Amino acid sequence: MKIFSHQEKLAAHIATGAFAAFGKNMPLTHLNDF
Repeated sequence: MKIFSHQEKLAAHIATGAFAAFGKNMPLTHLNDF
């Protein structure tokens, strides 16, 4: 399992939040495809 740096965690958190806000109707499991 990869250990993410703080910046990578922050970027992933922001990207996930933006994606969730943009596609609220999509299941969270869809994020696993990325």
